[in-house]
Amino acid sequence: MDRRKRPRNRINHSHNQLLKKVDFVSLLFSKELVLKVFSFLSHQDLITCAVVSNNWSRIANDETLWKPLFYKQFRDPLLPRDNKLSKQFYDSVIQYGGSWKMKYRIHHNWLFELLHQQNIYITALKLTPSTKDMQHLVAGYSNGGFTLWELSMHDIISTTNNSILDEIHELATYAPTNNQNEVKSIGIDYPMILIYTENKKLSIFHLGHNLLNLVHQLQSPVDWHPVVIDIHPIISHSNRKLWKVMLCFGLLSGERNYRATAVGIQEIILSPRSILSSRQALSIHSEPNITSSSDDGLNDTASEQMITSMAYTPPYLITAHPNNTMKQYLVALDDNNHMNVTFQQIVYGHAFRVDALAISKQKLISGDRSGIKIRNLYSLKHEEFITLNHYSEQSKMNELPECRVESISFDEDKIMAVVNSPSEETSFIRLWSFK
Repeated sequence: MDRRKRPRNRINHSHNQLLKKVDFVSLLFSKELVLKVFSFLSHQDLITCAVVSNNWSRIANDETLWKPLFYKQFRDPLLPRDNKLSKQFYDSVIQYGGSWKMKYRIHHNWLFELLHQQNIYITALKLTPSTKDMQHLVAGYSNGGFTLWELSMHDIISTTNNSILDEIHELATYAPTNNQNEVKSIGIDYPMILIYTENKKLSIFHLGHNLLNLVHQLQSPVDWHPVVIDIHPIISHSNRKLWKVMLCFGLLSGERNYRATAVGIQEIILSPRSILSSRQALSIHSEPNITSSSDDGLNDTASEQMITSMAYTPPYLITAHPNNTMKQYLVALDDNNHMNVTFQQIVYGHAFRVDALAISKQKLISGDRSGIKIRNLYSLKHEEFITLNHYSEQSKMNELPECRVESISFDEDKIMAVVNSPSEETSFIRLWSFK
């Protein structure tokens, strides 16, 4: 046999050895390193790993994995860690036979059974813009709680239709023990989350080291409706990462025969641990008063000024009203660095009540029961807009069906509207693409 062929046989043999699958849990990694890898998994992932083999099962059921999972899922950020009640409830596993997994399982089953019995439902959703193939989604619930998910896009090809699938990971869930006020508005710039509930309370959370921590809570003395939360990161003079929150709200001002709907903005500068500064501005002085002939000051004219929807992008704030109009406000700083909100103009063009608004960069999109209208945000005075109807043969209809646009969202080439039809007790989605 030719000796020159022998090295090639050895190379092929080595190549085959490299292709052989190795069980890193049993043969490659130390237990400490395997536990470190498994510590990044969710409880669903650990349950899946436990059925692979006996070795995997021992690692996946290790108590050092389930204890941090329990804290992440069930620890109340409103309760300090050094509180006696906190230590007694969260640090004790005696009644669960010393098993953190058993404690997690019981609390998990109890929580989801409680949610089912109380008929808790989603009241608000917030999806962040896509950055580096990553998005975050927050769902607010009718009991004042919320869940945060991470959506990552990878080249995972489905075997059924060759489509690309999203990976969704639950990062945190907050379930209040005594708050039954539904979530009205959400703001998020990961890892900061802001929740506004119907009891007029703003709660600020920070997710760090897999734990959800309460940074601060603010209580409004008056009713705000609606509320829109805009949050984005800023860099301080010392190169410290902070966040600027613009809390936009509507309120009814005036007494007796003089009632007006005004808007306001509260600017909050946040760090991961505290509120650094806050200031507020109202449009009351730039709003025209509305004379009322009724005793309670809420006649039809005043009711038509109530705000049905609101949208904000610096420096403009847009509000929608039941009288088929919209209002434009300018948010700016004066020479003394004081923040002001000034009424600019009334925007016309809708034949029905404006139910939803969406605003970004140069576009303003508004929706009513007939469809949506697209405007240039910087030339609203010209009253030029594009109309997209909800129904394909809408011009032939004698009467439009009763419907309400619940929400509008869009990017550079698509517009999506969620429409509710009370008469048919159904909801549907309208999607327009400009590609």
